Amino acid sequence: MSRKTVLVVGLTVIILFAVFILGCSKEASLTITSFTANPNTVHAGETSTISAVVSYDGDGTLAYEWSAEDGSISGSGATVTWTAPDSAGTFIIALTVSDGDVSDDATVNVQVDTIPPADYFPLAVGNYWTFSVNWSDTAGSTDAYTQTQSIDDTVEIDSLLWFVMYNTSSDSSVDSIYYRKGTDYLYGGHYMYGAFFAFPAAPLNPEIGMEWDDVETLLVDITVHGEVEAYETITVPSGTYDCYRELLTVESSIYNFSLRTWFADGVGPVRIVDIETADSTDMQLQDYSLN
Repeated sequence: MSRKTVLVVGLTVIILFAVFILGCSKEASLTITSFTANPNTVHAGETSTISAVVSYDGDGTLAYEWSAEDGSISGSGATVTWTAPDSAGTFIIALTVSDGDVSDDATVNVQVDTIPPADYFPLAVGNYWTFSVNWSDTAGSTDAYTQTQSIDDTVEIDSLLWFVMYNTSSDSSVDSIYYRKGTDYLYGGHYMYGAFFAFPAAPLNPEIGMEWDDVETLLVDITVHGEVEAYETITVPSGTYDCYRELLTVESSIYNFSLRTWFADGVGPVRIVDIETADSTDMQLQDYSLN
């Protein structure tokens, strides 16, 4: 064999050996070792932090592809925020991590609760709620005082039994409003223009997104629109409560107001905010007693 032939054979062996070694090189390993939702139970409209821990021994760039069957995802990379939809149920959040050659998948479940059935406005003679009130107007004036809402009596109006609630402020002003529970709604009532004005104030079985409307005619048409906005946890001076949040708007040619109220199970209203008028009023529950 000539020297030239030996050289060609040697080069061929080296090339074949290199191809063999490269062909047998170890493929990168990629594994999602942890995939969690914190918290894994939320109220409708609330958020959960979804986090992944990935084990990867390659030198490529990892791509994170997130998806959810409902709700919305914000963020990127190994940790994102999922915002729950308004509906209840168990929802799957999925992740695929890939370097272009190898990949791994994982899923996690998040439970979404809506508004549980409960008594969100206990009515009984002797019940009272005391609120700390912060008031301000557009001119910059402010005031802080307390207001007690107490159910002191019952009265029959148009053959229906109403509970009479007195609103007594620390400035000695007194007002009254009437409440009763119908089949589907808590009704509020008030004397206006010499007549009794009654309206659906809050649903007894609230669901997020539900709306209701009512029109009453006294001297003028009075339009009432209500909406259940959310179910959430809030903290006020008397404690921390799971509440459903309602927006109630009353409109007429004489006056308008919108009240956002948080109702807690077995307690009643724990926060009331006037969001429509020029004056701003924020009432937060300070103390209460129920019979």
